[in-house]
Amino acid sequence: DNDFTQCSTDTSRALYAANHEKIITVLNRLLASIPYDDFKEKAENNILDNQYSFSPNEWLYRATILSFFRGCGIAVVAEMHTNRGRADLVLNHKGRFFIIELKVAYAGDNPAAKADKALKQIFEKNYNAPFPNAICIGMAIDDDKRQITEFRKN
Repeated sequence: DNDFTQCSTDTSRALYAANHEKIITVLNRLLASIPYDDFKEKAENNILDNQYSFSPNEWLYRATILSFFRGCGIAVVAEMHTNRGRADLVLNHKGRFFIIELKVAYAGDNPAAKADKALKQIFEKNYNAPFPNAICIGMAIDDDKRQITEFRKN
């Protein structure tokens, strides 16, 4: 499919250039393609069935982004453990590592503060320690818009 091929090419180029804005643009294009009725009920049921401890929409966003990167042929691991916590996503693209932490801004939350918190968490929880030259990105997804509206990078 041409749309996927173009999206995959755009993703690879953005990661190679470490172009954060382009990475966000590609991911927002992906998030815009998720049917609205996939968000709440199905995710909640899966989380309850498996007794996970994170919100339904955060799970959906992370799983979608993880699957997309894998479909693009990018080496990515979700919930990568360190000595102090788990990074949402760790990517390895052509020898360059990216650590991505996602936070969802629900109604009343400040997306900018969520992006700040996500980036801060990467360093507080030592997610970057195994990858000292990693590019660290904290992303905030506005749940009302279902788009990444804020991000912070190191």
